[in-house]
Amino acid sequence: RLAHSYDAKRIVHIDVDKNLGAGSGYNMKLALKEMRGKYVRFLCADDVMHSNCLSKLVDFMEKNSDCDCVCSDLNFIDKLGNPVINNDFDFIRYSDFSRKSLLKSLLDGKNIICYTTVMMKKNVLCNLNIDNTFIMHFDGMLWADLLIKGYSICKIDDKLIDYRIHMNQTSRVFGSGLKLENIAFTNTFNNIKDIDLV
Repeated sequence: RLAHSYDAKRIVHIDVDKNLGAGSGYNMKLALKEMRGKYVRFLCADDVMHSNCLSKLVDFMEKNSDCDCVCSDLNFIDKLGNPVINNDFDFIRYSDFSRKSLLKSLLDGKNIICYTTVMMKKNVLCNLNIDNTFIMHFDGMLWADLLIKGYSICKIDDKLIDYRIHMNQTSRVFGSGLKLENIAFTNTFNNIKDIDLV
């Protein structure tokens, strides 16, 4: 295994018996038990993190202490690493990152925040609802819960990730048609207590 070829004391290997899907809450809960840092950085399977990604995200978080979660822009690549110009993903070049606008986009079924571009304060992640049952809406559930609880999401325009698109990725295999997940995801918005936000 490639991961086990890195033998540094600061690296903790967490092995699970089977692949539980993209953004699995189960895996995140296991990882949270081992995390010792101030920030959490997500990276999925075969996406590529640029060499300056961590330094850019950490620098932004350190300079903007009121920001609880930051995401970056991204490039799209195919399974061989070639650039992809046209694709059917919802990650939008979005200018309005206000709480209301982001929640409305999520409720409209547009997940404009790509999971693999995100860095978040660890203490914030520990306060979020991490649902083990979600496959397709796991990341959207995190963003909605984060915003509903009053935390902030910021964006930097730098492209710090190459997001790989291929026909076997979970988002294509399952699509957005998991009806029970759609219902459970929509129910998340029932937790909004602020009448102005509603």
